[in-house]
Amino acid sequence: MKGCGHGVCSCVGRTVCSRGFHDRPLNRRWRMAFVDTAFPFSQRSGASGRELLLRTQNRVMQRNARNTHLKGLTMRRATPADAVPWPLLFDADGPRPEIEKYLLRGEQWLAEQAGEVVGQMVLMATRVDTWEIMNIAVAEAHKGQGIGTAMLKKAKALAKQRGAHRLEVGTGNSSLRELAFYQRFGFRIIGVDVDYFVRRWGKATKQNGIPLRDLVRMETVLSRAPG
Repeated sequence: MKGCGHGVCSCVGRTVCSRGFHDRPLNRRWRMAFVDTAFPFSQRSGASGRELLLRTQNRVMQRNARNTHLKGLTMRRATPADAVPWPLLFDADGPRPEIEKYLLRGEQWLAEQAGEVVGQMVLMATRVDTWEIMNIAVAEAHKGQGIGTAMLKKAKALAKQRGAHRLEVGTGNSSLRELAFYQRFGFRIIGVDVDYFVRRWGKATKQNGIPLRDLVRMETVLSRAPG
């Protein structure tokens, strides 16, 4: 895109250009033009309109920041020569004997950036047409940068390549962020294993101020089974 005559800025008119539009930095001009194109001025009048504009600008900036952080991100299947990233595995699950079981049976994938492991996931076939995300975690210092989203997309692609029609995942009833995250990417709740974590750990712990007791099972359909 060059200048102000290629579709993005051409409809801006007085709402942007009369406010020193061309005097602003290019990235700022782009964000302003995006908002004016996506939301006509008639929809942005008053305080609610200004809030909408600011929220949209923030979303654009967050998306650009995520894209920047994802540069150089690679994903590969772990090999026996790789050190097992136990801190990441424990961040998403436990205890260790159960993790070791599905590490042997499943596929572990590592997300790397600048030679550093910043995320990992373990996928496993649980039925003929179904794969499950057994463990997925992003290093604390790299959360919020789109790495989890990239790994989830990779998981869906891998499961489909392996011939799966469904991809499942389980998370805690108090894992509010994870429940929202999976549903945004097409997962639906298909069941609840009541008191799963109480049986597993002998007691209910707390997360987000909510007792962690039940396992919420979720599923997304990758493709319809023939017939």
